[in-house]
Amino acid sequence: MSKMKPVVTLGFGLFGLLLGLIGCSSNESVDSVDVDGAVWAMLRGTVTRQDGSPVPGTEVAGVVFNQQSACSGRPVAPVGAQVQANGTFGPTRIGLSLAAPFERCLEVSADPPDSTGLQADTISGVLLDFRDTGALDTAVVNFVLEPK
Repeated sequence: MSKMKPVVTLGFGLFGLLLGLIGCSSNESVDSVDVDGAVWAMLRGTVTRQDGSPVPGTEVAGVVFNQQSACSGRPVAPVGAQVQANGTFGPTRIGLSLAAPFERCLEVSADPPDSTGLQADTISGVLLDFRDTGALDTAVVNFVLEPK
């Protein structure tokens, strides 16, 4: 199970030999390891206002760090996505070419369009469990943005 605070994000990545990110449907069943040797985890979530209404057009960005317990040190994979009209993003697969299993820390920010009058927000400490067997770990992160 992944541990996290409310957050949002998605994207693509790269690390040493690789990093990739491929969007997929929420009910897609995939193995944790693909033919290129990357190990994968999933990230998805929402961006809403305090009243629960969606904030489409929000830019979601983040970074996977080369740490198991803290979002500090060397970043190894950038991630990014656009929030849909219904306030959702993802699911997105994030892959790392490292020997599994391992955990990595993710820091994510949501930057809404200026026209919304909402503040950007950043959440750090989302843990993703990359494993070489079984189902992909999926971190669900949800932002609730406040007015400026």
